[in-house]
Amino acid sequence: MPDADIPALLKLALDKKASDLIVTAGAPPMLRLKRELVATNLPPLSKAQSQKAVSGGRSAEQVARFEREKD
Repeated sequence: MPDADIPALLKLALDKKASDLIVTAGAPPMLRLKRELVATNLPPLSKAQSQKAVSGGRSAEQVARFEREKD
């Protein structure tokens, strides 16, 4: 995945009826399907891709709080 393509990941989650999309550096994006985590067939995301995915659409203050609190 050349870039953290969040719209495509969200579409995949919606298509699969996932309740959650889990993004972790060094791992492929995961979906929560019927309370179980399922790996996608996508390649692992780099740290930069994961950070971009998590920070997209958030203010600098929200990103700083997420980095500090990890939630």
